[in-house]
Amino acid sequence: MRSPENILREVAMLYKSYPHRNIYFEIETITLNKPWLLELCNQLAAFNSTQEHPVFFGCNFRISPQSLDENLFVAFEKANFNRINIGLESGSERIRHEVLKRNYSNDDFLHAVSLARNHGMKIHVYNMIGLPGESLSDHKETILLNRRSQPEGHYTGIFYPYPGTELYDVCLQQGLISKVLDTKKERMQSVIELPNFSKKQIRRAYEWFDYNVYSGYKPLWKTVILVTMVKVRSSPTINYLFRKIIQLPWLRHLRAQLAK
Repeated sequence: MRSPENILREVAMLYKSYPHRNIYFEIETITLNKPWLLELCNQLAAFNSTQEHPVFFGCNFRISPQSLDENLFVAFEKANFNRINIGLESGSERIRHEVLKRNYSNDDFLHAVSLARNHGMKIHVYNMIGLPGESLSDHKETILLNRRSQPEGHYTGIFYPYPGTELYDVCLQQGLISKVLDTKKERMQSVIELPNFSKKQIRRAYEWFDYNVYSGYKPLWKTVILVTMVKVRSSPTINYLFRKIIQLPWLRHLRAQLAK
């Protein structure tokens, strides 16, 4: 494990070399060693106290009994962490426990969200749709938990069984994969056949996820735009045409003017 001092040297180098003021720690085990994390946060806070424009930090956050410690969130706040990404994946406790081997409750998830928000952090959530063993009812639990937490952002995709993973082997054993996988559909269309969650239902759940989560919380026009963009991305043909259209000279000029 890298020492806090080693990490701080890299943070200082990035701060000096690049104009951005946001640094993200791509690590899911950041709370595994509490003394290490507290020392890292202390050093980041000390570094920021000497800067005219403090750096904002973010990180992945894996929920576990030891990570639901308010002292850690106090340390995050002092170090100027302004966001955490939580890999919820499914709002169904059954799917999380039996399929994903993640043994925490929905109440644990909501508690983590509450702790983060109480200490000035925004929440981004990872979700997956169409996991092995998932039903439409399970997916509705994912919708409900996202609605209750109202994340500032989310990364939601359709489950894709990557060869070499345990869940790929599960899909093979259960006969969910019937042919060579189409990589063009990766995370945007279902490539497995589920008995209680059809491909049509999965695609609709994916396309309407933003509306189902944010309707009544965000302005309707915003959710319509989000849904439209997902529909465009999930269709290879429409996505190709969309990319061609937005590269038209007059549209590029318009975007440049609007950006001023």
